[in-house]
Amino acid sequence: MKKEVLLAIFLGAVLGGALVVLARYHQELVSLGQKQWQRWHQAPAQPTLPPTPKATSPTPAAKEKSLPLELISPADGAVVNKSPVLIKGKTQPGATVVIIGDEDEVILVADDQGNFKTNFKLTGGANDIEMTAYGPQGTEKKIVFTVTYSTAKF
Repeated sequence: MKKEVLLAIFLGAVLGGALVVLARYHQELVSLGQKQWQRWHQAPAQPTLPPTPKATSPTPAAKEKSLPLELISPADGAVVNKSPVLIKGKTQPGATVVIIGDEDEVILVADDQGNFKTNFKLTGGANDIEMTAYGPQGTEKKIVFTVTYSTAKF
């Protein structure tokens, strides 16, 4: 019976790691696959000189496309006395959110208003948690925060 449990833990860890890598590199893999497909199915082009690059400055609209990511609770530096802790946040609607800590990993999708929440397991002591949101246009935003889990009485 121990072999089955160890095998299940190992397979779960491998699958979880694969999902995190897939979530991180999904957009890059899709665009790389599309470029390769187009290259294979295009007729050979006549050689031409590359166009002269034009100098452009960033537009205000480009700056506005920054992906929002906000940690609502718990606050950075919070001390809690229970695990799992409820992590709540807000980002762009439909964005994929990956939360990674010492004890837990979670992948979720923000709802139609951009809200997300999950119960997240903590280890005893300080937990550095990395929360990254990935938008559909390839944008991403990361927040790193610390939550301390202690059962000591204050």
